Amino acid sequence: MESIITSTAVIPTTISPEADSVSEQELTNAITELWSIHVQAQTIVRKKKDELKLVRTNLAERLYTMKALLAKPGRGGQWSSFLIQHGISRTSADRLVTFHEKSINPDGNSTSGAITDEEIAKLAESVWAKLEKRLKGHSEKYLFFSRLIMESSTKSEEYEDGILLINPMYEEKPPVPENIQLVEAL
Repeated sequence: MESIITSTAVIPTTISPEADSVSEQELTNAITELWSIHVQAQTIVRKKKDELKLVRTNLAERLYTMKALLAKPGRGGQWSSFLIQHGISRTSADRLVTFHEKSINPDGNSTSGAITDEEIAKLAESVWAKLEKRLKGHSEKYLFFSRLIMESSTKSEEYEDGILLINPMYEEKPPVPENIQLVEAL
């Protein structure tokens, strides 16, 4: 059984002349003024975001060009020196360079739109540097990676002595290394 709630109350859009107090009128005036400022600020922010995007695009292009000149073998770390000299974070500069690289070559090294092997290696190094401090022993590392594999829904098989991570190129059952004994599930 459904019940429908209806209301005949009228919600006023302006303060009635019989307002309860002066503070209600002052509050209304403050809200109206702040709303107006809010709308103006949003317009300004939108314009500033567009300007910032243009600045970042130009900066990325120029950093890309400079890195191509300075980050060559035999240049003795001139790219890093340049960034330090101009107070530019290496991480930010490299991120902008990568942004520009992707804008001129959107496919990159990948044919599927996935991240490249190099990007995966950088991510793994970055994440591992943090994890290594927390995961001290072999057992902790094993438990972490086991859980990560299970959480990721990556194709794998769990055995008594470990986990077999399955290469995605195998659609059917993968070949089992000779030194692993398969244990049938009950």
